[in-house]
Amino acid sequence: MAYEPREVRLAPESPLVLDRMRPAAATPAGEDAVQDSFVLEVIRKRWWLLALCALAGAGGAYFLAQEFGKQTAVVHGSLMYGGLPLPPGPSVYQPPSLTTYQEILFSIPSMQRICDQHGLEMPPGRLAEMFKCKVGRGSSIMELQLQWANPADGVAMVNDTMQLLIDEAARRRKAVLGEHMRHVESVQLTARSEVDQAEKRLRDARRARAELLREQGLASDPTDDFSAQRERMLDTQAALEQLAVSKKSLEEQLRQTDGQILGALGRLQQAHVNARVQFLDGVMQRYRQGTKTWDNLNQLKNRLEALSKAPLDSVASYTDWKTKLAQIDLEAPPVAGAVNVAALGGLDRDLQSLTSRRVQLEYGLIPLQHQQVMLETRLADIEAPSAAPEATGAAMPLSVGEEFGEEERQLAAAENRYNLVKQQLENMRQVEACRTQEFSVHMPASLATTQVDSNKKKMFVMFAAAIAGALALPVFGVEWLARRQSPVVQFASRWGLPVIAERLLANYQIGKNDAPDWRFDQAVRMATLRIQQSANRSGFVVLFSNLGQTAPPARLMTAIAECLAHREERVLVVDAMCPSLGRRPAARPSHAPHQRLLPLTNPNGQRLTAAPSSQSSDGSTDEQAANDTALATRYGLSEFLSRECEDVADLIQPTGCPGVDQISAGDMEFPREAMASSCFSELFEHCRNTYSVILVAGPPVVARADFQMLAARADGILLAASGAAVKDPASRAAVQDLIELRAPMLGIVS
Repeated sequence: MAYEPREVRLAPESPLVLDRMRPAAATPAGEDAVQDSFVLEVIRKRWWLLALCALAGAGGAYFLAQEFGKQTAVVHGSLMYGGLPLPPGPSVYQPPSLTTYQEILFSIPSMQRICDQHGLEMPPGRLAEMFKCKVGRGSSIMELQLQWANPADGVAMVNDTMQLLIDEAARRRKAVLGEHMRHVESVQLTARSEVDQAEKRLRDARRARAELLREQGLASDPTDDFSAQRERMLDTQAALEQLAVSKKSLEEQLRQTDGQILGALGRLQQAHVNARVQFLDGVMQRYRQGTKTWDNLNQLKNRLEALSKAPLDSVASYTDWKTKLAQIDLEAPPVAGAVNVAALGGLDRDLQSLTSRRVQLEYGLIPLQHQQVMLETRLADIEAPSAAPEATGAAMPLSVGEEFGEEERQLAAAENRYNLVKQQLENMRQVEACRTQEFSVHMPASLATTQVDSNKKKMFVMFAAAIAGALALPVFGVEWLARRQSPVVQFASRWGLPVIAERLLANYQIGKNDAPDWRFDQAVRMATLRIQQSANRSGFVVLFSNLGQTAPPARLMTAIAECLAHREERVLVVDAMCPSLGRRPAARPSHAPHQRLLPLTNPNGQRLTAAPSSQSSDGSTDEQAANDTALATRYGLSEFLSRECEDVADLIQPTGCPGVDQISAGDMEFPREAMASSCFSELFEHCRNTYSVILVAGPPVVARADFQMLAARADGILLAASGAAVKDPASRAAVQDLIELRAPMLGIVS
């Protein structure tokens, strides 16, 4: 009698069941939405922990900001370029542009002087980078800006920098004009020699004419006395000019000597102070800071440092300075003994040598000054009476100018050139001696022009964000690891396939002796329930396959079959794997039929097989049972596909589990294109009347042709997948084919 299938519905149909045939258009949500939902979910779930992280970050950031935060001050100051009062006549000095002055100000030597003046141990180039200078187009204002930690020190540095530019501009002006004046003085000497030569030629011509007149017995020329007087005047002027050159040379040497003396005084001053300060530093290290002795030594050190900054402009000021230093030595006698007398002796000898040289230069300058006064008096006496011949009442012949016209024109041209050079030299001396400075302080730096700020707020925000992020990162990391999907789940989500069970295949591997009991395995029970929920007809054919190259999970199929049987289902397990796949083909002996059964287990964990032939107590074989067993195990699916077995009933083999039968694969290889044979349709139609569920172990999915031909006859497809299998491009291509063909996909187990 045919088996009457029962309608099994253990749970109402859900969209998951009704949507088991997914179209190819099913795609997962966008990555941005996943990230947003993840972050929001973690915030809603772990808000209290994130709040603690933020609170800890704020506390740590406050401490670090107070510890490492620095006060910064931006100091402003400005200079104005006023130029120089140039004398009338030819221009003798062209001042540099403001851009050139800016480059001079922030050069390495200038910045090194600022570093030495303030005791900064930093590269001068780094100090120049901390300054900002702004000069507007067409403006005479140079704005300086310095960012410094201490406002008072920053104000002093900006003012010193502006004063440095003022002094440097004047010094460079004098140096440039000094070089130019030496050149013009040489040009003046050349012009003077040309005037002397022109005068000599004129005198020679007049002397020759006077001799000619005397030889002829004629009266002497009234212009001869005038010529002699003029000659004495010119000689006196030449002597004065030569004396001025010698005096100028001595004054230049005297000026250089004064500069060397000031340098020697500065070195002596620093040597005295440094020796005493170093000694005090060594003594102060033996006392604890804050004690009375340490305070007294510190006061002496401060007095010495203040004394080292006292200006010295002469030997007399140095003598007064040494008197003050001696007073400090009287208060601390050990300090005076720390001075290196040998080192200071060399500096003293240099100072004495320079002083002696200066005295000699002053002595050499005295006779030149007296000689200059004498020549100026003589020149005044010569120029006092009228030098013109008309003053004596004698008339100059009209032919005189005509006779000496060429010589007089040459003399006049030479005197004009000489006067121009002389005027140029005089202008240079006036510009060099000018006390007006090119620059003046337009806005001095002060606390009123200083903007005081702190980077504590910025550091607080940075540290708070860094600490809170570092503390919150493990929270998000743990949550991400907890909700991270396995490769199989990601693969199933990509194609819109439900994942029936995870981490299930590892427990039901072939050869694993400690397989769990399916009665206590919720994953197996849910997989069985999914099959029952999807079964919409009698003889529901479920095709089991693997995404990899391996065979379907036989032990898992056995557990599902037993679970179905215990739920009052009639189950037929069909092994549709070709015997040549995964094992060596074996020939079936004619005298002993071969049994190939799926491994099934009973509730006690014992292995169940088809009922073997029994033996009597005396050792004889029950021939009837043997014939039944031989009839049941003689043929398999391969024999049915090869038409060696015509009756389907001869293929079905009973198992030790009630309600579960099986059809083995047989011992022969499947015929070519066996999956396209109508025998499968005949087999399934015959079994639908007897069994409610037919479990078919099919070929791997990567065998796309065989699998798809067999899948066309199935009512549901259940895929087994591993992490390595879903990464195979062949598996992805095979599943894509199934989706496009709208195959009845039940889900994936992993």
